[in-house]
Amino acid sequence: MNAERLSAPAERADAPIDELTLVSMLSSRICHDLVGPIGALGNGVEFLNGQVDEGTRDHAIRVISDSVSQASARLQFYRAAFGMGGSLSDQTRLSDLRDLTEMLLEGGRVSLDWEPDEREEISRGATRLMMNLILLGVETLPRGGVLRAGLVRPDGARNAHERMMLVVAEGPMLKLTPRIKSLLLRGALSADDAPLEPKESPAVLTHRIAQSIAARLNCAEEEDHVILAATL
Repeated sequence: MNAERLSAPAERADAPIDELTLVSMLSSRICHDLVGPIGALGNGVEFLNGQVDEGTRDHAIRVISDSVSQASARLQFYRAAFGMGGSLSDQTRLSDLRDLTEMLLEGGRVSLDWEPDEREEISRGATRLMMNLILLGVETLPRGGVLRAGLVRPDGARNAHERMMLVVAEGPMLKLTPRIKSLLLRGALSADDAPLEPKESPAVLTHRIAQSIAARLNCAEEEDHVILAATL
């Protein structure tokens, strides 16, 4: 992975997003992402309660099992990325973050290429930042692809401790909208833009987490890949 051609925020007049709006949009986003697996779980239970043959019953059990796993994976990832709960401590091993990401992507069209040293530990704030960058990276791949995650020493590092988180999404039909870029890099939309949507709320949260730990966010979009980066 490389960090060339990363773009920084452009100068513009912004309209801030208040805390209540952000919390409301994040809550709506979580609910939206749980509707699918929970609905499928309910359908599977209905099948089991009816008069069905053995083949249909086996299929219903598989649907229930897959739906429970998917809902659980999303809840665990979101609890750690959006909130302060979960199994992650103040210092988190990258192997734990890898495990949560693998669970989130299991059975989907995006595969994970995990590059960081799994023994390395990062702070709680850095963990949340990387998880949200991963989530944003996944969402640039509507047709599937490969997500590469890395923690590297940037060129021209200011000190021996400086690191750069890199999330590189590779695949067809990449999608990184100007609104997501603005929300990620500036944490705001312009005054004449449409209101914030639930699917865009993680970009705002990513910006605010980066501010809280003094990380610098950048992004770049090429024909076949998108790079999201945070320098710590």
